[in-house]
Amino acid sequence: MKKVTEKAIANVLAHTIKTHMPEGVFEIELKGQTYFMLTDSYRIIRLLSDVPALPHVENTLQTNNIDRMFDRLAKRTEVLNLPTVKELKAWIKEKHIRRSNPGKTVFHIDNFTYVNPFFLLDMIEGLPGCVAYRPENAKTPIYFHAESGDGILCPVMYIPD
Repeated sequence: MKKVTEKAIANVLAHTIKTHMPEGVFEIELKGQTYFMLTDSYRIIRLLSDVPALPHVENTLQTNNIDRMFDRLAKRTEVLNLPTVKELKAWIKEKHIRRSNPGKTVFHIDNFTYVNPFFLLDMIEGLPGCVAYRPENAKTPIYFHAESGDGILCPVMYIPD
């Protein structure tokens, strides 16, 4: 497995913060554990160690809601088959999708749920070596777990043609 460095994570997440999570990283204490989180309305990345290279802000979220959401989703056991970073980037290139305007193009994970391909790429790169767990249904957020932390990605409500 590729060694994960603070610099590598910072490089991957820097663009995400700039375009989708402009506030930056905030520190949060949950059940005696300190996490460093990034969030927008579609995903949450919860890192176990700080990434000083990223901008930091004060926490404005209610921690008990986040804690309950992670606890509920982390109980899932069936693993989803995620693409590799290389495969997902090739798929994005093949479909001619731009990050600034993904349009209605979605990625179908494991023939089960649809997600924004760039948000999935951010999760896979931001949590290297992650495993994603199959949610209870296609409308439920997907839980990701890695050595460096965990995260949640909301699916896209999509009706295929």
